[in-house]
Amino acid sequence: MAYSDFDHDGDLDIFVMTLEEFDFHSKFYINETQTTIIIQLKLEGSSPTWDAFGSKNGCMLVGKHSLREIYGGGDDHASQNTSVVHFGLGEMDQIDSIRIDWPNGHVDHLGALTVDSLHHIVEGIEDPPNGTKDLIDQLAVKVSPNPFAEGFRVNFEKPISSEVQLKLTTADGVKVIEKVLETGSSQTNVEVPANLPNGLYFLQIVLNDLSVVKKLVKF
Repeated sequence: MAYSDFDHDGDLDIFVMTLEEFDFHSKFYINETQTTIIIQLKLEGSSPTWDAFGSKNGCMLVGKHSLREIYGGGDDHASQNTSVVHFGLGEMDQIDSIRIDWPNGHVDHLGALTVDSLHHIVEGIEDPPNGTKDLIDQLAVKVSPNPFAEGFRVNFEKPISSEVQLKLTTADGVKVIEKVLETGSSQTNVEVPANLPNGLYFLQIVLNDLSVVKKLVKF
């Protein structure tokens, strides 16, 4: 199954491919319900994530906050949903702001965009707030060795200006290690449990409200 606003009328349509026991009768469902107010974002990232897969998008409403994330590489079995970010706003005819957290750690803050519209957003089109660029620069991180066996080293391009949280999780999201680095740190060694299984892991590095995620492999 995959969904997209195929006919550009503000609601999501669905395509379903059935299995052999249903005679392979695939169906395309056109959504004809009454459309509420929406806003859509088509994101264009920088190399190598041109499709902005992995970005997190926050829509600020009056007293509410809605979050969407763009998933890439398949949303369901053998399918990929639209990469256009779709927010249903109900009866609200305006938004306060849009925040986009790009996969490389850059953050764009957009103002009150027009609702019932599709907006094409290019990464970096908005200047980050004061101080944000410096934080982004500090999140230029190298992790080595990768693949790793007994542990790895995290190296920051610049000494960090505030505490940084490191969180290593399995591919299923199970926390393995959580560590806090003090202000002024520029590198640290992370030792993993001796019985940690081989496989894929994710290291999340959080500085204030910015974060980057690194894929690591244990062998």
